Amino acid sequence: MIQRKLAVCLMVGVFAFAAASVMTIHTVKGSGKTLDGQGRRGEFSVDATKIIHRHEENRRGKFDFMARHGDYHIRIRVEAIDGMEVLENTGRLGGPAVMRVQRGTETKYFRGRGYFVGISNRHQEEEGDRDVVAVHFVPNVNTDPPFSYEGRVVQGDVGVSTTKSY
Repeated sequence: MIQRKLAVCLMVGVFAFAAASVMTIHTVKGSGKTLDGQGRRGEFSVDATKIIHRHEENRRGKFDFMARHGDYHIRIRVEAIDGMEVLENTGRLGGPAVMRVQRGTETKYFRGRGYFVGISNRHQEEEGDRDVVAVHFVPNVNTDPPFSYEGRVVQGDVGVSTTKSY
């Protein structure tokens, strides 16, 4: 009788362990100012989360990037990401984007895909390599201008994290 109860308890325990699942939460968050190798400044804001549970994947998030390049003011905005990957200290995300280019009083809008890459190398108060931000815009129309920028974070922070919940 005791062996039978022990076998039932063991089977229930094995079933409960097999039914348990891991929830993985990836985040890329931050804001700040950047400076590229040519002395061009940029500003960014990113807030994105990806949750993986069983066979379902949910994403939410957005990013915004602004830069001034000579006479041009450029802004790239993604309001809803549709792709996101996190590997160690690097977060990549992207989605449908609008790039706004203003020169003087003339403003043009271009539709395409925007991509954000954030590399978290340290926290603001720590020594070491600065965080890195890269932003790319790929237009829907081949004759529209693309855009690429990569700079070091000189003010602010990029946070990249992965959390597992059991």
